[in-house]
Amino acid sequence: MSNASGVLNIVRAIIEVYTGLIVDYAPISKICVQCKLHDLALRKGRITEEARVRKVENKKSHKEVCDINYEGTSSGMEAAATVTSYMGLDHNMRYTNFVTVIVGRSEL
Repeated sequence: MSNASGVLNIVRAIIEVYTGLIVDYAPISKICVQCKLHDLALRKGRITEEARVRKVENKKSHKEVCDINYEGTSSGMEAAATVTSYMGLDHNMRYTNFVTVIVGRSEL
């Protein structure tokens, strides 16, 4: 990606060159729609105090499903995605004919 300014979400995929098969993929995100909607409702006063307290109590359980899995600058997302591409993979394969493809999106 030539201009990573303002990128909020990207998808990183490892593709085998000759067959075009996707070996692995991972979405990488700086935002969570559920968190964003909750914060918006809270700012606009659409959430009661009781619901706000309940949300704080449930924050631990939400953390398990929260879409945010990257904290850092937008320009660093591509580099972080590339570095982590092959870290979790070990299928007794030689990674010589693979490419990493990164597709980004800057708006919600």
